[in-house]
Amino acid sequence: MSGIGRELYGLSRSDWQHLTGTFTFGGGDSKAELDEIIRQSLALWAE
Repeated sequence: MSGIGRELYGLSRSDWQHLTGTFTFGGGDSKAELDEIIRQSLALWAE
């Protein structure tokens, strides 16, 4: 996901953080799962 944002749309890591910071989805386990996906996408940004 982050690779697409970076390579196709020219987003910076800061742009990606801002964008994913607006994501909301449910609560409880589903929110925790989304937060983990976002955390992993940010970790991949440096690769």
